[in-house]
Amino acid sequence: MESLGQHLKRERELRDISLNDLAEATKINIRYIEAIEADQFELLPGKAFVMGFLKNYAAYIGLDEEEVITRYLDFENAEMPESHKHPKEEILSSPNKKSTWGPVFIIIIFLITAAIIYYFFNVA
Repeated sequence: MESLGQHLKRERELRDISLNDLAEATKINIRYIEAIEADQFELLPGKAFVMGFLKNYAAYIGLDEEEVITRYLDFENAEMPESHKHPKEEILSSPNKKSTWGPVFIIIIFLITAAIIYYFFNVA
């Protein structure tokens, strides 16, 4: 199966669209277009930019934007090391990381309960 970058490049070339035309129409730097077509997404400024670049690229050459984004996300998940796929879950389940929210939550509940009891016994 061809990569996302290869697919985009092939589709662009089939439509006889030059890198310069694509860059001018989408306002994407040619270096970034070349990085996209080479599947070197790590050379791009960030995920939000990559998503925007891919949508603009796809729209300009007449591809389904959502399909391109889905292929990118699949590529990103396949390329990402397993330890980085679910960082939030790792942090929450890590035995070395202690949460301070438990005791804080208990103290807050205690103070609210004490305030309610004080209010009802001193108002009447």
